Formats: sequence, C-alpha cells, structure tokens
Amino acid sequence: MADNLYWVWLAESIGAASKAYAPLLERFGTPYDIYRADEEDFYKIPGVDERVIERLCDKNLDAPGKIIDYCTKNGIGILTYDNERFPQRLREIRNSPVLLYYRGKLPDFDRRLCIAVVGTRKMTEYGEQSAYKISYELASAGAVVVSGMALGVDGIASCAAVEAGGVSCAVLGCGIDVVYPPEHKRLMDNILKHGAVLTEFSPGTPPERYHFPMRNRIISGLCQGTLVVEADAKSGALITANEALYQGRDLYALPGNIDGVNSTGTNKLLKEGAKIVTSAEDIIGDHEFLYSDSISYERLHGARDYSAYDAHAVERLGVSSRRSIIIRKNKNADEDDLEAPILKNGKKEKIKKKNTGILKSKKEADLSMLGELERKIFEIMPDDVAISVDLLTRSGLTVSDVMTSLTLLEINGFISALPGGLYIKR
Repeated sequence: MADNLYWVWLAESIGAASKAYAPLLERFGTPYDIYRADEEDFYKIPGVDERVIERLCDKNLDAPGKIIDYCTKNGIGILTYDNERFPQRLREIRNSPVLLYYRGKLPDFDRRLCIAVVGTRKMTEYGEQSAYKISYELASAGAVVVSGMALGVDGIASCAAVEAGGVSCAVLGCGIDVVYPPEHKRLMDNILKHGAVLTEFSPGTPPERYHFPMRNRIISGLCQGTLVVEADAKSGALITANEALYQGRDLYALPGNIDGVNSTGTNKLLKEGAKIVTSAEDIIGDHEFLYSDSISYERLHGARDYSAYDAHAVERLGVSSRRSIIIRKNKNADEDDLEAPILKNGKKEKIKKKNTGILKSKKEADLSMLGELERKIFEIMPDDVAISVDLLTRSGLTVSDVMTSLTLLEINGFISALPGGLYIKR
C-alpha cells in the first residue's frame, strides 16, 4: 500500500496520457525515487516540461493518501504499472497509463483474446443488430469484449457480452465512481459480475470532453484487435481506430451502405486496409491458434442460435437502444454530451459548459462545440501554413495535450494532417 501512495502521487502529478512518465521512470527507477528527486534533477530530463516539474516539486502526500483511503473503503482496486497483473500490451503503447483504478474481476488480459467493439452513438438498426450479434458470439467463444460503455454501439456490445454469459471490460473517461453515461448504471452493475470497469482517472473525476480521446488509446491498447461497427466521418470511434493502427493492432470494420452516413467512416477504414468483418468468426479465425486454450469454436457455433438482437435483454440491462437514445442538439461526438447528468455515488450531478458569448461566424459556432484547449490550439495555428507539434508545444502545452487536441480538430474537420508530422488549417 505504501508503494501505491507514490504511484498515485506520480499519476496525479503528471496527469493522464503524459509523455513524462517513461523518461522519469527510466531515469529514476521508481515513483519513490522520483518523489525524492530535486527540482534541478527534473530539468535534466528531455520530455518533462515546466508544468509537470512544478507539480513534481509538490511533495504533499495528503491528496494521494485520501485517494487511497477512498479506494480502500469503496472496494476500488489500484493496479500500478509495476504490478505483474498490469496488462503487458498497455506497457507497449505510447504514453502508457501510470496506473489503473478498477472495480470487478480483472480478466487476464495477457492470456485472453481481447477485442474492442466501438462505434457511433447514432447507430442504425443494422449497426445495432450487428454489434449485438458479433459481440454476443465473440463473448460466447471466449473473447473479452472491451468498450467505452458509451451510448450506442459501445453499450450494445457490452450488453451482448453480458447476456452471452461472457466477460466484458469497460474503460471510462471519468473517475471509477462516476457513472457516465448515467443511463448505463444497470449495465455497469452487470458488467462487474463477471468482468471489470477501469479507468486511469482518479475517483471523482468528471467526464470532460478531452478525456475520451485519451481513454480511447487504452481501449485499443488492451486489445489485439478493434472492431468499428458504425462510424460517420467525424465519429469519435475513429480516434480509437487510429490508435489501434498506431499501436500495431488489428483493425476490423463492418461494411455498410455506401449511401449511409454512418458507414462513411467504416467504409473509409476498409478502403485504407482495415479487415472486413461480417461475423465473429472473421475475427476469431485470426487468433484461434494463439489462444486455443481459451477460444472455443464449439461455443462460437453454438451461440449462433441465440445471438440475434434481443430487445428484452437490452431493456432489462438498462441499455440505451437506438430507439431510446435522444440525440441532443449541437453535439457531434459520441461522448461529448457533457450537459447530461452523471451519477456519482448514486447521486445525480450536472456538468455545464461555460457560456462562450455571442458567436460571430459559423466557424466560431463550430469551434464553440470544442473544448477550450482545442480552440486555443486552433487559434495558435497560422492560416495557410503547416505547423509541427514541436512548434505548438513551445506555447507551453504538453505533447499529450497537443496531440489529443489535434486529433479532435482533425476528426471534426478543422485541420488536416500532412506528411512529416505537420498540420494545417482547412
């Protein structure tokens, strides 16, 4: 438990998805040794910016101690990077999480086939039924179905895995004690019976817009492959797909109607080399020999008689189906509705965005739907001139902040990525 204290201190000091962790650990060895280091020691390490150094110089352990006490009292596990149960695949991704908070029963990620199933909130009937059927069969065959527990495809995938009696894992973009979206409280409770819910954000952390791209790297990072069921050209699911490709993982996509908005993203992925999926067997077949001790074709084939979309199961588990989801105005990403209530310790709370004032143009109106950090980076970028990430970080922002914001800006059509790591306004 004493070791956890310094891991939590480090996590709170450097923040989620920080590039600073790897060089710090390489230089000092342990969080305790990082804690004992002096300010001048940090300035010698490339990749550790002044903002992080300032926080590393705060040696007060009261807040980390309270987090650990809270976790102990509320049955929340803390899985640190040096723990043998920490997923090896997560150690291999860029900006690996320092630790994970979790509830439920952690699967043996290193010995199980894990498949992420993600997609849009605004799914069609085709997408909803396909997500359910494929996820049901994956879970029945013995794969761990990983999702973000979001409205739409993610929730349906987790529901199907639970209904199949399989294992599901949900990765949150908020604290482990915050239920977001609140509609999926019952779903979360059922996931916990055989699987787990986890996050890198400390308890009490609200679901901020910029948390979700960071969360998505963990969803894909836990898995050997990611399946995108439905996604339009600006869907947040494409961030997960990009992360999967960057991490060298298999990327799968469900083909869709060439005239359907929800198929523009998935069909583009297929054109760019994603593997086409029309059944769970397309995925299982790629991994059956490596995981023959946990994957069963017999169970997969037996599940086909029961894997059709089950509206009663969806309703019983409290999952927001295609018919029950209300698409709120002025929202364009799958997890960006942060004016909705959230549940923390069973109580409803509301997160409101700040009033951005009178908008003078359509571009400003569009930018108003982005977070403050994305707007700041967009304003920093010059017109008609490509700029590198290194130049953007000279404004005092971390590489993690810049990369997350650039991804969101690209997904939403404000900038374009160019060869050589350059970005330009559209």
